[in-house]
Amino acid sequence: FFCEAMRVEEIRKKYKADYLAQVHEVLFDENAFVMDFIPENIQQYLARTNDAVVLQRLIVAVQKLHAAGIAHRDIKPANIRVANTRPVLLDFGLSSWWDSKSNIMPIGTRYYSPPEIVCMFDEYRNSEAARRTNLEIIGIMPEDVVGRGKLLKALHDVYSLGMTIGELLTGPLPVNANSYQKNL
Repeated sequence: FFCEAMRVEEIRKKYKADYLAQVHEVLFDENAFVMDFIPENIQQYLARTNDAVVLQRLIVAVQKLHAAGIAHRDIKPANIRVANTRPVLLDFGLSSWWDSKSNIMPIGTRYYSPPEIVCMFDEYRNSEAARRTNLEIIGIMPEDVVGRGKLLKALHDVYSLGMTIGELLTGPLPVNANSYQKNL
């Protein structure tokens, strides 16, 4: 928890990352940190303003995050707030810095995560689709393990971002437990 707060604040300052909330204080005894209060989530903002430009800004924010060497790995509407027409990403508890040895999968929120990640969760792990997916992941370039990990983590964010934008524009997610069960 402490590392999350410190790394987010480090990136915010180093890259002048206004797409991250400022951490003001770490409360060690409470396992909490105090950060900017941004009351409006992206769904509320879009319903109130119909300002689709915020989605373009969100895409740029994720690009900047990747350029800074971070994969969020849990992009979803609940983790995005809007401050003065600017999207702010929250909850870096599952994120991965390129210099870390964090696990690639399974992680994130089901159904915002790519199918190859969802197939790694226990209820789908023994399915034929999961076995096929694992073989496909092994074939992803680059061939070095570290490079493959970075690529998979970035692709995870891109997929989650697409699912998030799709949900924000059209309504419910196109996939859920039933659709995964039908296709496995």
